[in-house]
Amino acid sequence: MRTSVGGSCRAIVVALCLGLAGTALAPVARAADVRRLEAVGVVPLKSHQRGSAGALDEAIQAALREAVSRVARGFLMEAEPDGEEDVDVEQVLGQRMVPYTSRFRILDDQGERPAMFADDPGVDREYVVVVEVHVDADRVEQRLIEAGLLQRSPAAGGGTRVALEVRGLREYAAYEALRRLLTEELGARSALPRGFEPGVAILEVELADARSDATDLAEWLVGQDAPGLRVRPVEVDRTRLVVSVEWTAPAGEPAPVSTWR
Repeated sequence: MRTSVGGSCRAIVVALCLGLAGTALAPVARAADVRRLEAVGVVPLKSHQRGSAGALDEAIQAALREAVSRVARGFLMEAEPDGEEDVDVEQVLGQRMVPYTSRFRILDDQGERPAMFADDPGVDREYVVVVEVHVDADRVEQRLIEAGLLQRSPAAGGGTRVALEVRGLREYAAYEALRRLLTEELGARSALPRGFEPGVAILEVELADARSDATDLAEWLVGQDAPGLRVRPVEVDRTRLVVSVEWTAPAGEPAPVSTWR
């Protein structure tokens, strides 16, 4: 079993950060809906494609597409059990699956093998990879609502969106720690990357409590005790927050997949 992440796969991981940010804010009741799935990515290979360095990337993308599509089909089945088969889910979601995922990791890179799933009788080889995918179900649901396939629950309400500019964010591990802090501890509905340049990342953070704003978010972040992560406010208004971060990897933590310069 091969589970290492090579250079081509590393580019996809970095794309997760390119996908493209009153009273003190207490933890809210509704955390972001992130679902863990295992998906198989299969890419049929013709003779001229064998040994191609891009086959792994394509197989990973196929696995991400399968995982995200399963979550989307689940929403549609709940809303209208007999109508899901009439919808081309992948067309609705678009080509890029990274914005709908928070992270992934390869469980089993099986590489090239005799074709088992190919529909084309002229294809006798395929590339197969098994991937653990964490799907941002809130983001998937929002896309289905935008496409007119779902109706927003009246009880869900609309949260406040804050543009969060993070300075000093140079390692992917620091980004993951910050995003976990926002979605798992704070309970933000989502924290989606919207832009990146060396040392700076822009996230769009949706707070579950519509009464909260960027000032509340700043006060809450400063008061948190996240291992290895220190957050300091730089600039704040109602809908925009600029912070600087200092990151020290916890002892024994493996080296980050990528370092941003």
